[in-house]
Amino acid sequence: MVFYLVTVILLIALAAVLSLQWRLNRQIVNKQLETHKMMFPSQIRSARKTYVRGLQRQARGVRAWRVVAIVLSVLAAIGLFIALSIHYQAALPMTGLDALTQLMAWFIAGVQNLFLVPAMVLALVAIGLGFYLAHWQYRALKTADDKSQGGPQDLYWTPPALLKRQYQLKQILLGLLAALSVFLLVSGVADWIPTPAGNLAKVKESTTIKRTIIPAESSSTDSSTTSSEATSSSSSVAGQSTTAEYPIDVMKKAALAPASALTGLTEADHAALLYMEYWTLNGLDTATIAKYTQDKNVSYAYHTVTGANGKLIVFSQTYTINGEKTQTYMFYGWLNGEESRLYNMYESKTAITSLAQQYGITVSGNTVKPKNVEIRDSVMNVRQLVSAFTSYHDYQTVKQGLQHGAAIPLQ
Repeated sequence: MVFYLVTVILLIALAAVLSLQWRLNRQIVNKQLETHKMMFPSQIRSARKTYVRGLQRQARGVRAWRVVAIVLSVLAAIGLFIALSIHYQAALPMTGLDALTQLMAWFIAGVQNLFLVPAMVLALVAIGLGFYLAHWQYRALKTADDKSQGGPQDLYWTPPALLKRQYQLKQILLGLLAALSVFLLVSGVADWIPTPAGNLAKVKESTTIKRTIIPAESSSTDSSTTSSEATSSSSSVAGQSTTAEYPIDVMKKAALAPASALTGLTEADHAALLYMEYWTLNGLDTATIAKYTQDKNVSYAYHTVTGANGKLIVFSQTYTINGEKTQTYMFYGWLNGEESRLYNMYESKTAITSLAQQYGITVSGNTVKPKNVEIRDSVMNVRQLVSAFTSYHDYQTVKQGLQHGAAIPLQ
């Protein structure tokens, strides 16, 4: 009874923390909706997840430890499932105390702990990695927010109090998981896990065979074999969760189109490519991006920058609320030879009289160069963008749906 009571208390506490995390994430998304009124909550959540994956992608060591933590968690879950299955399916009617019955009692007890103990050890290692990853993510997001020039206008920015609360809830959740793992580990070793109907307990009370942990020295061969089998059987599961192809990954892996593919590109083509890159970085697929340009309530436009010789393109959106039209500037793209970069304009509603002065662009003769930091992961080869997008029908939809807005002065 005590085993079930403690387990239920820990599970209720875990459920409570998960509920608080869900409410906190919803609160963060609602904060973003205040400054990004034309985005759906699902789009904001997707964009922020993609942003965190971008941070992990840049830190190779962190990404590797995350994969290790996922694999260990899967193996621990499989081991726990097998151990509990053995324990509870062992409650069979046993009347005789012959050699076969005694052998069954020993086999069930030994195999259960052979799976339970390593599973909980793996779980504790994975939880330890979880603490490290949670701390790294908190520091990385805090540093990025401190450097952000957009503040609350930045889609990836999180209010400091909410960011810290998010980190604290992760620590509490991991702490509860660690407590549950230790409790299950001790319960298996000390034989605290109740057996239904007491059938196996009756057998053990009538025999001298007691449940013991197989020493590491004597079970090294068996446990290593079992672990390798569990690893191979779960590798496909872990692989599915760590090798999923996200839109941004597909774009980044696209091959370079021939240099001749750039010859016939018009400004409308450049605009469509940069627009699709921007939303891909925010986690959207090409079909969803194409739907954006067909929205009757929101229109998207690209603007020629006079005096920039086609090297700068500004993007805006115009939406109508209560009959009133509002235009905001989303981002601008810089084309430097075959290279392209995107720069955030933070949904600015301020009219642009000089793009260079208002957004920190150096102009020297026919050369333009932004001073600000580009949007994360937005440095791309235009030939790669051509290869990634132009083969889709959605590309033509985007190209036709984007409006050509009024020209914007460079100086």
